[in-house]
Amino acid sequence: MSSFLARLQSRYSIIGSSFQVLLGSGKNSDHPSSEQVIIKPHKVTVKSVEDAQKAVRKFIDENSLGAGSWYAADAGWVFENGKKFCRIAYNGSIHQD
Repeated sequence: MSSFLARLQSRYSIIGSSFQVLLGSGKNSDHPSSEQVIIKPHKVTVKSVEDAQKAVRKFIDENSLGAGSWYAADAGWVFENGKKFCRIAYNGSIHQD
């Protein structure tokens, strides 16, 4: 098991660290002529990486975002105690920073 996976597994749903997830949407260059939802990226405090995943899915669903708009905002980054820890992809998977 990689050190990242070991760290992630140990912090996945443990409360104690301070976690924030970056949410937002940008202009999708694949659809330049369509009406798009653009939301300034902002950090939201969550209790765990698992809660960050839930916050990401809720944000995407509530704003009817496609993957292009999600990635255009550089959204999905999870910060642990102020430092980038991992990124939540549009499909909910977790990736090392």
